Amino acid sequence: MLLLLLLTTLLVLCLPLLPALDEWWRPTDVVPLHIDGDDAIDPPYLARRFAQHLQLAIEGGETQLGESKIVRITSPGERWPMDERETRYAASRRLWRVDGSAELPAGITFLAEVAVEHDVVTAPRGVYRALLAGGRMKLAPRTRVLRWAHGDEIQIDRACRLPGRVSAERCLHVGQSVRFGVLHAPEIRFAHDAKPAVAPTTAAVLAPVTHTGLPHPEQWVLNAGRGVAGRSIDLLAHHAWRVDLVCRGRLTLGEGCHARGSLKAHGDLELGAGCHVAGSVFAQGQVRIGAGCVVLGCVVSETAVILEPGCVIGAPGQEATVSAPHIDVAANVRVHGTLWASAKGRTRNKPSAPAARVASALRRSAPRAVA
Repeated sequence: MLLLLLLTTLLVLCLPLLPALDEWWRPTDVVPLHIDGDDAIDPPYLARRFAQHLQLAIEGGETQLGESKIVRITSPGERWPMDERETRYAASRRLWRVDGSAELPAGITFLAEVAVEHDVVTAPRGVYRALLAGGRMKLAPRTRVLRWAHGDEIQIDRACRLPGRVSAERCLHVGQSVRFGVLHAPEIRFAHDAKPAVAPTTAAVLAPVTHTGLPHPEQWVLNAGRGVAGRSIDLLAHHAWRVDLVCRGRLTLGEGCHARGSLKAHGDLELGAGCHVAGSVFAQGQVRIGAGCVVLGCVVSETAVILEPGCVIGAPGQEATVSAPHIDVAANVRVHGTLWASAKGRTRNKPSAPAARVASALRRSAPRAVA
């Protein structure tokens, strides 16, 4: 009985060490990542720098890049030439360069970079340190990319885990139940339905409206081209104004408001459905961007950002940044630029509102021209 008690106690004490033992036996991250100033402000920097170094190594006939041996596959349709150690441990520490397009083999963890000349498709549940594609990239369901992935256009399937950064030269298509750290592209589309709600145009921000001026002007102190309120404010729906607003409490905009400036709140900040903001949105508390909203500038929170269905951040040729410790993204959202979640970013596992509801909100909030 005493021996059984001792064994049980030892087992309980060893349970917290199991993840460390698993990482030691099957490592998923083995080389320290160097971060410099360019990388901090340019999400695709790591991928572009790696592509340059790899190209120089290939042209110079090098067989190794840094600490990784280079394996070049000139006929990607053939069986991948795994050595005995890679087959035994189901993991490769070599750097793979594939001519043409490729479908990555299942059951192998790639602990060094994989670079494909044209298109690439990952294996479902595959684990990769870093991926580079000269063309399109498809991340199959439940793919994990530990450091970075970069391609011309990337489709991210359901339940992928992307703790590093994913960037594209043209567009990212992000599915449901995805966890991410940094996403960057001129256009990022989230879990779009077959028939998504009609997206509002950025021209609507500049269109004249009938309800001009801040509601309850006595609550605001105008100073140097901005309005300052010393307490929490709830703005009425369907109003438009031309100044920046700073609220020293919570700030809530009713649906269909048009702000031709930026917004800042010391508490939470919420935009009702169909609001248009020509500037940026900042808050110390949580920021909620309502269904069908357009924000042309950045969206930054010290707490969390929630993007509801059908909203648009940034515009073509006018990239913006969404930044917060936690970012929650609904279906049919479009972002032009970067999403940066310092703690956790996620897409929802199903649309939180039907496309018809978003379209209805857009119609109600559409600006009317002054006669």
